[in-house]
Amino acid sequence: NAASLGDGPAAEQTRTAVAQLEREVDTIIRTAREAKPQTAAAGPGAGCDAAEVVRERMAFWSALAEDEGRKWRVAGADRPVRIPVARADLAAALDALLGNVFRHTAEGTAFAVDVHNGEDAVIVLVSDAGPGIPDPEAAMARGRGSGSDGSTGLGLDIVRRLAESTGGDVRIGSSVLGGTEVRIWIQLDGRAPASGGHRQIRRRRPRGIA
Repeated sequence: NAASLGDGPAAEQTRTAVAQLEREVDTIIRTAREAKPQTAAAGPGAGCDAAEVVRERMAFWSALAEDEGRKWRVAGADRPVRIPVARADLAAALDALLGNVFRHTAEGTAFAVDVHNGEDAVIVLVSDAGPGIPDPEAAMARGRGSGSDGSTGLGLDIVRRLAESTGGDVRIGSSVLGGTEVRIWIQLDGRAPASGGHRQIRRRRPRGIA
């Protein structure tokens, strides 16, 4: 929107402020990426309610979604879902993924967050109806280097570090909305998933809100 303000001191000031804000956000993301996520190993009581964090972050992003005409949905966050991840770490990961949706898809593109609670793992899915990621492996790899430019890969690397700190992982695929689906597998017992693939997780039928 700042780019469409035309010429003049006020317009230029707005564009400068937006550019500065983007640089500051990128710096925060890089700092978060370098920090090791806190897990259950930090001691008794560590962790958070994933459902509560999802509801909170979606409430935040819904204001921008309304401005951009985006439909959105949350499912599986209507009851507590405990995970061995610090609240701030999960919030940073969700903000990174949702920020990527707004940054890399056109206005009006729908998105959703689903939470699936199983006996040994919790899955958080962030999906959108955008054009998708043509090379998921390259996107995951971009954030690993210190020279990352703050693109999609940087946010994915924050999410990857969080998931791997629990013995889980992150996978990118196609969403039911037609675009990208990022699946965060959070292991509850600290054991890495079997090499042959994830065990089947028992899922409740989601109830969405918009």
